Amino acid sequence: MAKKSGLGQNFFAHGYDISGDVGAVNNLTISRAELLSTGIDKTAVERLAGIGDGSVDFTAFFNDAAGQEHVALKGMPSTVVMWTWLVGGVASSAVGFSGSVQQMNYAATRGRDGSMELGATGMAREGYPPFEDHVSVTAGKVTHASAASSASIDGTAGTTRGGIGLLQFFSRASGTPTFLIEHSTNDSTWATLLTFTNTGGASPFGERKTVTGAVNRYLRFTTTGTFTTAIAWVGFRRGIVGDTTDLS
Repeated sequence: MAKKSGLGQNFFAHGYDISGDVGAVNNLTISRAELLSTGIDKTAVERLAGIGDGSVDFTAFFNDAAGQEHVALKGMPSTVVMWTWLVGGVASSAVGFSGSVQQMNYAATRGRDGSMELGATGMAREGYPPFEDHVSVTAGKVTHASAASSASIDGTAGTTRGGIGLLQFFSRASGTPTFLIEHSTNDSTWATLLTFTNTGGASPFGERKTVTGAVNRYLRFTTTGTFTTAIAWVGFRRGIVGDTTDLS
């Protein structure tokens, strides 16, 4: 992907698509604590990486319609939620960031021009870096009318350091879908790479799940079970050398 503007992006909040309400992502920070470890035999500062941290905050237009901004954010859940920012747009293989965060506020501003804006901040809580880059396995949100597989994406080569699967489930009309990421060496013979723990019911949700070992070149999103009209987005991050957690 070449240089890109901030247009045509998506923002998902734990199974709610609030892309049309979010007007600005004001800040996304991934950081580590700085541990000074300079020995008396050194002539410059030595540093070690400490605890990972991070946060994201955004501004949205007030929208209390079903499934929109106010419904997604007003509850201030005490549990960890997953927010996803599709920086590269909604094409498959496009780059984005997802994080398991604690929503820390929900703040309203009424401008002198009559505008009504709401802001929210999410911060790390789970004990691992809160925001991780990934590529979209699906082309944005996809709809499976029944059990099916979406088009595959090409990772150009297999890898050996595991990875992280990311799911945003929005809705289903009926039944109970199960969500999988499959991998393949040749784009024709497929095996299950990981199965998400949560199944699709009446409530939207987000989920992060890790897998260890080999990840083949091609990936695709698959649903199984008996259901109608399930809507979801799936992303994946391949493990690399230097990751905080080695998933080899």
